[in-house]
Amino acid sequence: MAQNKQKNGKIYPIDSAGAEFMRYNAQRQALHIRRIRQMHQRIIYGVMFMVVVVATITGIGNYSQMRAAEAQSVNLTKQVKKAQADNKQLTTLKNNLSNEDFAEQYVRQRYMYTKDGEIVFNLPSNQ
Repeated sequence: MAQNKQKNGKIYPIDSAGAEFMRYNAQRQALHIRRIRQMHQRIIYGVMFMVVVVATITGIGNYSQMRAAEAQSVNLTKQVKKAQADNKQLTTLKNNLSNEDFAEQYVRQRYMYTKDGEIVFNLPSNQ
């Protein structure tokens, strides 16, 4: 009779208690598989969350470094333009100082040199 109960690799219970036990085991196994799948999903979601958090933090850090570099670049560009303007002005002054009349006038105004018998009066400027 036991041979009749087993067909095609399937197991059939002998009595109702066996059927109940098999149903209980199937439910436990299904619950266990569901819990394992949920645990795997949580692990995958946790890893994905960590990847997103690390990528976000790295992106924010890189963005702030880029903004600081841009600000520094703008500042350096301003300094270069100012230095170029100063260089142009000094080059013009150097070229003009080769003229003796200009050089004499420049030295007298800038450094208050006088000729013999001259008196220099410093007047306040209206600025």
